[in-house]
Amino acid sequence: GWYTGMLIPAALVGLCVFFYGIFTMNGSQVSQEICKATEVFMCPLCDKNCSLQRLNESCIYAKVTYLFDNGGTVFFAIFMAIWATVFLEFWKRRRSTLTYTW
Repeated sequence: GWYTGMLIPAALVGLCVFFYGIFTMNGSQVSQEICKATEVFMCPLCDKNCSLQRLNESCIYAKVTYLFDNGGTVFFAIFMAIWATVFLEFWKRRRSTLTYTW
């Protein structure tokens, strides 16, 4: 119960970062450049009998990647590092209280 309760702030911040990615997905410069690249070809994915691919065919993948790898994920990583430290310190206090009560 203690761990689940402490996960609520982390989950809320994670959802905020994910929604930030959704709302700013179409404004991503990298995604826009990939989606507009109709003249750029990539190497084939296999060794035999494969044709060249256009870069803009990976437009959806670039947008989905942006959902999980945007500017907010750096903030989320720092937040989770601080959250883990705070969680451990509060758990030590809770464990001491439970030990004393027992």
